[in-house]
Amino acid sequence: DGLELIKAVHLQHPHVRKILTTGYADFEYARQAVRYGASDYLLKPIKAAELKQAVVKARTSIESSNRRIKADAGSLGGPPGVKPEEIVQLVQHYLRENYACDITMEDISRQFNFSSAYLSKLFLKYTGEPPTKYLISLRINEAKYLLASHPRMSVKEAGERVGYPDQFYFSRLFKQVAGQTPSEYQKGLKT
Repeated sequence: DGLELIKAVHLQHPHVRKILTTGYADFEYARQAVRYGASDYLLKPIKAAELKQAVVKARTSIESSNRRIKADAGSLGGPPGVKPEEIVQLVQHYLRENYACDITMEDISRQFNFSSAYLSKLFLKYTGEPPTKYLISLRINEAKYLLASHPRMSVKEAGERVGYPDQFYFSRLFKQVAGQTPSEYQKGLKT
């Protein structure tokens, strides 16, 4: 149903804006929709003006967010007054917001208008690890959270939700980072 859909979208793509249209005039349903990030809750039959207003509001929010990221990231070579550690913080923020997506160093460098070599060197200097390792840590920590908070979730589903559609690759990375497989981690939570 709609709530399950926006819940899944919220978990896998938290940056996506969601507008819920429903025939339920139930407060609890609306509360759950807001908890999963719905920016608007429209009752059917939907009036064209209400829908337009909700879409404009979502679009304005997206554009504002994009302007803020681009202004913070600056242009090629770095804008005057923006410190390298601020660029690293912006990249970290970007990775936290988009960890469930398929992200490459090229994607990150395009997003911030820097070469991937420069960003990697900068990131390593200020965090002690390359962006790819930081992304793996983010994903594995999120997978731990999902497995702990949803005991019935399969390892495959947890991997997919954090950006690893290949269950075997996900399990291998999980073991490298956590020291145990996702299944062993789940079993340890039950004892």
